[in-house]
Amino acid sequence: MSEPVPGIFKKMAKVMEKISRVPKNGKNKFFNYDYVTEADLTDHIRPILAEEGIAFTATVLEATKTQIEKEGSKENKEGAISTVKMLFRLIDADDGSSIESVFLGEGADKGDKGFYKAYTGCTKYFLMKTFLVATGDDPESDDAPKEKPGKQYQLKKDEKQESKPAAKESPKEKPADEDPML
Repeated sequence: MSEPVPGIFKKMAKVMEKISRVPKNGKNKFFNYDYVTEADLTDHIRPILAEEGIAFTATVLEATKTQIEKEGSKENKEGAISTVKMLFRLIDADDGSSIESVFLGEGADKGDKGFYKAYTGCTKYFLMKTFLVATGDDPESDDAPKEKPGKQYQLKKDEKQESKPAAKESPKEKPADEDPML
């Protein structure tokens, strides 16, 4: 006799059934590309999660900030790259079953917004990949615009990375044969 499927999986399937394409309304003028904004994605998915009774939590497990500089110049600082490792949980509000996933995010900024960019990007891609949210493009297509070379950066070797430890709780590893997703 097979074990009952936890409610979170059934509800995630319902969300995937209801979700539709999210348009790329954001525009990066500097690098000339369109993107899905965090606000558009949140406005699109939040009501579906609420309707299905799925709670969402995000926890920062690790955060680092690394100074970057323009290639070929030791004097010209270009800001920092902030990197976060985040744990996301989707919880069935009815039966308490849940699923956890760890994602990484990065954000580059000359000021104090690097971590916020990293949190936002990490959260966006967790939601987009978990629920297979379409954006209407395929970066692997032969018709995709060719990447234009941008600024070249390198990490400063003489400077230690700043590390901000986050919550001590981390997800428990399960052997593959016990993983309900396999």
